[in-house]
Amino acid sequence: MWGGLNPLGVAAMTLYLGVALACTCAAIFARPPRGHRWHRYAWLGLAILFVVMVCLRLFDIEEIIRNSARDALREQGRYSTRREVQAIIAAIVLAGVAAFGLTLAVVKGSKLRGRRNQAVMVAIGTGGALVLLIVLRLVSFHAIDALLYGPLKLNWIGDIGGSLIVAAGAIYYAARVRRMR
Repeated sequence: MWGGLNPLGVAAMTLYLGVALACTCAAIFARPPRGHRWHRYAWLGLAILFVVMVCLRLFDIEEIIRNSARDALREQGRYSTRREVQAIIAAIVLAGVAAFGLTLAVVKGSKLRGRRNQAVMVAIGTGGALVLLIVLRLVSFHAIDALLYGPLKLNWIGDIGGSLIVAAGAIYYAARVRRMR
């Protein structure tokens, strides 16, 4: 049976498909002359991200990758040092996403005016945060698991909240562009 076919997995995939649809609609409305070309590419990229997230969930790819990494560490006799490996990977990912976010904010954010541009930038930033969450789930063996899946359910908050923010940005963007007719 496919890993994502449980009630929570189906709900997540439905949410992801809804967000992908909203981003696709925003991309359609982003066609020039009413929208900007980069807006269209951003919305299409986000739609693709959410379709990939459906596939990750449907085929349980995250669990397969995590299990493969654990098996590789066991075969190499380095499973006992997995926390160090995990910490290094998590630090690299966090630094990379932080650098991406900072660059995006400084280079694009300082030059952008207008609510449509801001909606696109918020959606892109949130999409980047969701990629970070996926990577953290991939490298999590124990310490990050406690944080992501612990009593606060930060995994759910980040996943559902991020998805809803991107969907809201896409809907807002499409509505703003549509009013420009």
